[in-house]
Amino acid sequence: MKLTPPTPEDVPVLEKWLSDKELLDLIRIDPPRPDMPVLTTIIRLDDETPVGWIDLFNIDHVNMKAEAGIAIPDERGRGLAGVAGKQYLALVFEAWGFNRITCRILASNQYAIKCAELFGFIREGVERQAIYRDGKFEDVIVFAMLRDDFRKKVMGHGRSSTVHPRSAGTCTTGTDSIGASCSPSCS
Repeated sequence: MKLTPPTPEDVPVLEKWLSDKELLDLIRIDPPRPDMPVLTTIIRLDDETPVGWIDLFNIDHVNMKAEAGIAIPDERGRGLAGVAGKQYLALVFEAWGFNRITCRILASNQYAIKCAELFGFIREGVERQAIYRDGKFEDVIVFAMLRDDFRKKVMGHGRSSTVHPRSAGTCTTGTDSIGASCSPSCS
């Protein structure tokens, strides 16, 4: 498994994933702010097959924070969420210098909630009836992880890890980035 920037060859599979209403209803919370950057990273098998994506959005460089989401809709990527998530969080915190990552997950998406907890995110609260979808309101669970949380819980120490800065995604501003409005869905 590896994380890479999206390529033009990825467009057909990304379009397929993003046209899946059931998937988008499960992972989409609110669109990213159009005035803030979005970073999209593709999760690939070792043979270069794209199996999912990770988005970092609502990137606030001044306060060193952002929101994140992961989706692995291709069945060949089953079981990769933990590895991809840990590797991506290492980049976010250690190489790119962020201090806080937030995930907002629909309360009905129990699998994504479990993934956030397994990644080491802390449940901070509930946005009650924050989303109206399919004729009903639904709560959104808010999780966050700080750099110190990552170092202690995920890396097992309080020091910086040995992640080297590298480009694993493409940063854009606005809502036109592939998968930019996603929230965690570990599959």
